[in-house]
Amino acid sequence: MRISEERYRELMTKRANEPKQAREAANVTTGATKAPKPSNRTTQAKKARPRPQHTPGRMNKTEDRYLQDVIEPRLKTGEYRSAKFEAVKLRLADRTFYTPDFQVVNDATGEIELHEVKGGWIEDDAMVKFKTAAAMFPEYRWKLVQQKKTTGPWETLRDI
Repeated sequence: MRISEERYRELMTKRANEPKQAREAANVTTGATKAPKPSNRTTQAKKARPRPQHTPGRMNKTEDRYLQDVIEPRLKTGEYRSAKFEAVKLRLADRTFYTPDFQVVNDATGEIELHEVKGGWIEDDAMVKFKTAAAMFPEYRWKLVQQKKTTGPWETLRDI
């Protein structure tokens, strides 16, 4: 059935002015029903747990262990002149930055080393940022270290 534009406008104006209860009552009398909404459980896939948000300037447990196990003993022996946590923020691209965990000055060579500390699992985006930063800033010495278990050894994955 076709209706004219004028008739359509009349019906829409009438509907807009009509209270909601009257429309629902009209649906009941005509037998029109709304389709039931599907439950969220069946329609949505289970989402992965998001990564915890990093708070700038605060070490996580892995970074704290690295500071105590590796950096502080080397500071005491004189191998490292100084060490700072999140001291530099490097711009990789528009709205893309990378902040290495530690900036260390090696006393023997005078080089500035940037250390990135990771736990058991390394996300792809973290590895890409590390490699990109190392390529863009060759004036620094780059180290990527990982401790897979809390009592395990520290492995140097990359030393660039």
